[in-house]
Amino acid sequence: MLVLASSAAVPVDTDLGKLQSASEEKKHGKRDVDCSNGYSVHVYCPPDYAPPEPSPVLQLVQQPVLHVPVPVPQPVPHPVPVPIAVPITKHVPVPLPIHIERTVQVPVPKPYSVTVEKIVHVDRPVPVTVEKQVHVPVDRPVPVPVPQPYPVHIEKVVHVDRPYPVPVAVPKPYPVPLSKSLRDRKCNSIHTVCSQINMVSVKTLGLAGSCTFSIGLISYTLGFPSMLKSQVKSQVRLKKGNEIRDFWEKLPQPLDFNIYVFNVTNPNDIASGAKPIVQELGPFHYDLYRDKEDIVDREEDDTVEYSLRQLWYFNQEKSIMSENVEIYAFHPLMIAITLIIQRDRPSTMGIISKAFDSIFKKPESIFVKTTVKDLFFHGVLFDCTDVTDFAGSAVCTAVQEKEEILIQEEGLRFRFGYLAKTNGSRLPERIRVYRGIKNYKDTGRVLTIGNSTKMSLWFGSPCNDFRGTDGTIFPPFLSKEKKVWVHSLDICRSIGAYYLEPGKVQGFKTLHYTADLGNPSEDEDVRCLCQESEGCMSKNIFNAGPCKSMPLRISLPHFYDSDPRYLEMVEGVNPIPEKHRMTFNFDPLTGTPMKAYKKIQFNVLVGPIPKLRLMKSFPEVLFPLFWVEDGLELGNILIKPLKVAYLQILIAKIVMWLMILGGLSMFIVSMIKYYKETNAGNVAVPPVPNLVPGKEQNRPQEKLTISTIQGELVPPRID
Repeated sequence: MLVLASSAAVPVDTDLGKLQSASEEKKHGKRDVDCSNGYSVHVYCPPDYAPPEPSPVLQLVQQPVLHVPVPVPQPVPHPVPVPIAVPITKHVPVPLPIHIERTVQVPVPKPYSVTVEKIVHVDRPVPVTVEKQVHVPVDRPVPVPVPQPYPVHIEKVVHVDRPYPVPVAVPKPYPVPLSKSLRDRKCNSIHTVCSQINMVSVKTLGLAGSCTFSIGLISYTLGFPSMLKSQVKSQVRLKKGNEIRDFWEKLPQPLDFNIYVFNVTNPNDIASGAKPIVQELGPFHYDLYRDKEDIVDREEDDTVEYSLRQLWYFNQEKSIMSENVEIYAFHPLMIAITLIIQRDRPSTMGIISKAFDSIFKKPESIFVKTTVKDLFFHGVLFDCTDVTDFAGSAVCTAVQEKEEILIQEEGLRFRFGYLAKTNGSRLPERIRVYRGIKNYKDTGRVLTIGNSTKMSLWFGSPCNDFRGTDGTIFPPFLSKEKKVWVHSLDICRSIGAYYLEPGKVQGFKTLHYTADLGNPSEDEDVRCLCQESEGCMSKNIFNAGPCKSMPLRISLPHFYDSDPRYLEMVEGVNPIPEKHRMTFNFDPLTGTPMKAYKKIQFNVLVGPIPKLRLMKSFPEVLFPLFWVEDGLELGNILIKPLKVAYLQILIAKIVMWLMILGGLSMFIVSMIKYYKETNAGNVAVPPVPNLVPGKEQNRPQEKLTISTIQGELVPPRID
């Protein structure tokens, strides 16, 4: 035991020994003092020796001992475990039944040898061992019963007189072709199919073939066309929730809007009377979005009404150059004012000349250097801020009243572009078309525009009638003999497309249509576009003044299929049929426009105006301004439903043809089988020749015995 005091450990037993020795010396009268200091050797010091002071350890030991009670831990009682019944599963061997057919899993059974005993009757039975290779045609582990070799007794008759044994032909194993599956092997085995057909009776086979052939033929000629027609009718209707209705409301892809501008290369010479020289620039490609808004369905007359909003976005990737390229063209507002005044009030043309000098600061030409962007969308500047004279103020006041065509900036500053006011704005007239639920032939056909069933722009009917659809959807089951009509909002008239030739778009066979603007001298339907006082223009050209805010002339691009004299007026126009005629490719079944482009050109008819300084010596010419190509070719999103529909039609046709050919084959096989069974008993027996007496043939016939039967090498049949 060690007691800790200060920084050292002192043995306690040594101090106790000192105390005992000191008490004994006191008893015996010894005056010597032990100065061994606790060591094992006792050293007695002289009487004058002064003992050292007692150590702290000794003082601590001399203190009275205190007894501290220490708690003794008591044992904790443990619960006595209760016996628990444990179920014991005992496996008792059960004897197997005696007669059990056991199968083993054979992954790929290999050919094995089967010993066959063959009994040959010669002088004595001789066992002949025959090796036979048995092939099990399987290609995957299947439960196969284990065959046991068994003796097969085959009797063969030979001549007893012959002392030598007759050789027995033993068939050799032959390979059996294995297909990928049991089903393929069964289909590829002609022998198996013929065996199954032979098991069927003639009447059953013939009846089944006739029924299959009849069902397939009736389905292909009568049932399938009517079913297909009914399905197409239900799919092309503009019914809410229908897929075609979603595409009609908002196309998942924009329309292609290509602008081709005629750049004037000799503007100063034209003012002097020279022949205009133009250069076509383009295409300037814009993505056109035509959104239908505020759509309202009317159940009472099966129509749907909507408002149309158009937005153009320039697409640089599909354009040949930037829209900021500079060109020379007619000042759009100057030429518009000039043509309107010349048509309505030609006597005031002198005032217009003074107004141009005031507003445009005495311009040198009626042509202006501008960009394609400003000419069509941003607008060319028209500033009336500093105009104070009478002529200029009168023109500015008259122009300000045309709010529907001008974009107003600060104060009296305006901008005018051919499509500037239309871009991004909603058309004022609401359009109402048929949904085609009651009559599929009316799908998409325009009923009213602006709550009016007819227009009042032209000079009689049918020019004022709404004929055809709005151009986004067409009725199904198109015919080559009938025209496809579409109402064009930008030229305020309907156009009839006629069949041209068969076409092909993205692998689909189409009906290729084309359209023109008509010939007033031959076609009564377009003669009403002409005013009697002005007369009609030549083929494929008409005056769009009643439709537009300025007297424009509409034609096909580069005066295609028009009077050749218009080509001689301008240098730089060259009509190409494949490029400049309208083209419409329709799917004949659903009426879907696979690839359709409408192409029209805008022109102005100008000539010398003596009272207008800028056009005093102008040549008389039908001047081309620009032409546009408006349409689309269906993308993958719109073409995918059509591909699925045609795939289903193809599968249905294949099934019906298989039924027709399969039924016909079964009927032919039954007839062949019937013929064979009918003539099976008619065996021709040759007549027995008459035996001439005295000849060798008159010898007595031998009786048929075992010795008269000739042997033959016949391979044994081993089952």
